Amino acid sequence: YHAPNQKSILTFAANPAIIPGSSLTFFFMQEFSFIQRTTEKDWKVKTHKYTYAIERADNKQELLAFHWEDPPKKVHYPHAHLPLPHISRKAHIPTGRVPLEDVVWFMIKELDVPPLNKKWEKVILEAREKFIKYKTW
Repeated sequence: YHAPNQKSILTFAANPAIIPGSSLTFFFMQEFSFIQRTTEKDWKVKTHKYTYAIERADNKQELLAFHWEDPPKKVHYPHAHLPLPHISRKAHIPTGRVPLEDVVWFMIKELDVPPLNKKWEKVILEAREKFIKYKTW
């Protein structure tokens, strides 16, 4: 049970998580709260912060990370970190808000992470559709 507007954290028990069948790990953290919208029965989940990071399992080298927090502390926009030549690993590359579903899709399609569910595309698209429908920004 979580009281309304009380911030909670959702993460893996072992973070970063080992991705079966892959040489990668995935760090996942979301800070959220339940907020009441218009009626007693109308609630939504509000994301206050997220961190997603894809790393090499063997040496823990970060390949890609997405960060955002509201209210912003250091960087006022959602951003990514990429290990690119001539750009600091600490550079904050602007992105839009990145749903978890998009990161999972990217890992499966672009990084050859094997999906655990044969209907993964349908599952991700349905979840993403709900995210788009109910997000507040």
